Amino acid sequence: MERHPTPPAGGRRIRSKTSKQYWDETWRKHGNDPTFRHWSNDLLILSLDRFLSGDGRFRFEDGSTMLEVGCGNSNWLPYFAQRWKLSVEGIDYSEEGCRLAREIMSRNNLPGTIYLGDLFSPPQELIGRFDVVISAGVVEHFEEQGGCLSAIRAFLKPAGRMITIVPNLCGWMGDITRWLTPDIYAVHIPTSREKLRTAHQVAGMQVLYCDYFLPIHLGVLNLASIRSHWIRMSLGHGANILSSALNSLLLPFRHRVHSRRLSPYVLCIAKNTADRPSE
Repeated sequence: MERHPTPPAGGRRIRSKTSKQYWDETWRKHGNDPTFRHWSNDLLILSLDRFLSGDGRFRFEDGSTMLEVGCGNSNWLPYFAQRWKLSVEGIDYSEEGCRLAREIMSRNNLPGTIYLGDLFSPPQELIGRFDVVISAGVVEHFEEQGGCLSAIRAFLKPAGRMITIVPNLCGWMGDITRWLTPDIYAVHIPTSREKLRTAHQVAGMQVLYCDYFLPIHLGVLNLASIRSHWIRMSLGHGANILSSALNSLLLPFRHRVHSRRLSPYVLCIAKNTADRPSE
């Protein structure tokens, strides 16, 4: 089911380095590449699952509500619905992204509404409604990240939790991206652990965990410049297989190899607080 957004509320919109047209075109071109057909094949999701399962502070109660912000072509909704039994919904301002998200939900036989809407002027029925809000690959496109996270925070219940994942372009992955696909690098803000932590605090969140995540994941590299579907798909599969193997080997040493220079992601988990940041 898809619902359209309410008219803009007149609030301040935080400037993004991407646009709706950018994401429509991205999903139109590459959204159906079958690199990951199920979340159980996704190295990032499985690694986060291992992390969440290993720390009782971060587990979820059955039936909790979750919203994914920027849900286009995402496997996070079926993961949280099937693995943690959450009631899931998503919002994205790209029609193509919403279409793909609905297809993923349908393919997994999951209920849940996908909203076509703007993060900064969302449907009012979403405000303050969710126990968990996740964004993966969203915040790093905004120059004012605290303002972006403040808008995302509005979806949370008073004691809700926010999970934020961004690619780490401060290390060698950023160097390769800047050389291999400078146009892709240009629409990202390199975001360190410290920068992401500070942005959550500016948004009025209590940070429970913030650190570099995973030893390696070659899937961070964007292969969009490769025009051939089959070459792009083969390289994507190969990168994921190699990344899984390397992560298995490095798992016993993960606390030593998670770093600004090496890690492919930054993960932050934060809790909502009673006080709202001043405008």
